[in-house]
Amino acid sequence: LRIARTAILPLLCFFSMKSHVTFLLCFLPVLFCGSHTFGQVADSAQQRRPLQYALTLYQEVIGDEAHLYNGTQYVNYDKRYLVPHQFYRTHEFTDGKILYDGTWYTGVPLLYDIVLDKIVLEHPTTAFMFSLIDEKIKTFTLLDHHFIRLGKDSLAETALKPGFYDLLHAGKIQLLAKRTKQIQEQPTPSGMEGSFNLATKYYIRKENKYYTVKDRRSVLKVLPDKKKELQRYAREQHLKFRKNREAAV
Repeated sequence: LRIARTAILPLLCFFSMKSHVTFLLCFLPVLFCGSHTFGQVADSAQQRRPLQYALTLYQEVIGDEAHLYNGTQYVNYDKRYLVPHQFYRTHEFTDGKILYDGTWYTGVPLLYDIVLDKIVLEHPTTAFMFSLIDEKIKTFTLLDHHFIRLGKDSLAETALKPGFYDLLHAGKIQLLAKRTKQIQEQPTPSGMEGSFNLATKYYIRKENKYYTVKDRRSVLKVLPDKKKELQRYAREQHLKFRKNREAAV
């Protein structure tokens, strides 16, 4: 499907009758996303007809996802010596599901930049990379992980920053993870070296309050009424907070 999408506009260019119309069709996605100058080029109805036809085909290709493919340009700030990458788990676009501006979109190739806390898409016809508007994203699912966006209102009396949080456990009491990467660079005799270092913080949400949890003691402190049951369960399951903190919490 993506190959077909990228092929439509070049084919339209090939079959265009006039050279200036060919130029316009080649850049149709850019024009469609915001340029109003193309109308000044072709004044006659005959000249506008091929452009209108191409525009119609373009809208059919994008279909119901047209509203999704808009945002600000994403400039890849990665450097040759930085390893591995700035994204969550993979640097390749992976199909996900996203609730954007009140509408669900499924099977959408996504990247999650956890340095900038941005959702990155690639336009299906131009390969133009852009980031979605944060405030319009309510939730998204990527690589079997469900992320929700917490805004300023829900975090008003906490030290947490607005952004996307991995919802590891949903219910009356929630467990969330904030996943980030920090860039570290240093000069060496052979040149610059650097890396994207992953950092994850865990929070329990109880009665609309957020508590930072790091180990067994901090979890028991948040849930004192379940202390005995939790201690017994931890022993039975041989939970190792130091070896696998996320699974243990």
